[in-house]
Amino acid sequence: MPETPRKKYPTLDPATDCCLYRSLRHNPGDGTRRERGRDLMARSGEAETIIFYFRHWTWNPADTNICQITSRDEAVRFIREQFTQPGLFSGWNHKGIHEFLPEVYRKE
Repeated sequence: MPETPRKKYPTLDPATDCCLYRSLRHNPGDGTRRERGRDLMARSGEAETIIFYFRHWTWNPADTNICQITSRDEAVRFIREQFTQPGLFSGWNHKGIHEFLPEVYRKE
């Protein structure tokens, strides 16, 4: 019997993929550690496609760190929402945003 072709899934690697937004790890006011957060990542895929995903992280060993693929539109929405948060200017990668999501900087 012929082997069924396997569906290829992208290999996501937060250690090497481009982090567009890195959520705060500590509270700005008192420096206490935050328990969890969400980073926005981008990975160049095959045929010049770009894969956007959220890396949900936690310090709690009982929880699981996960990666969740998202759409380009949702990535743009997320970045624009973060721009409106006062005092959350922490982990912007403006060079990465210009490269992967230049429309973020365009006025609507």
